[in-house]
Amino acid sequence: MIPARLKTGDEIRIIAPSRTIDAVGGFLANQSAFDKLLKMGFKPTFGEYVTGMTPDASNSISDYIKNVRCCRAALSR
Repeated sequence: MIPARLKTGDEIRIIAPSRTIDAVGGFLANQSAFDKLLKMGFKPTFGEYVTGMTPDASNSISDYIKNVRCCRAALSR
């Protein structure tokens, strides 16, 4: 299966960074990437559970699953 190409106005939802966003400087440190996506015409959004850290500086598996389920529910609407 080959997905459709992204087009102007599409939402790009960050739901599961490999590490919590706090481990890579937080939202402020990543603002330039967010701004670049906006300039390209996309709508970047973040999942509810992209912050908070477990002792190994990652997100908990249960939070990851919650983000994926939320995203899938939004797609099926």
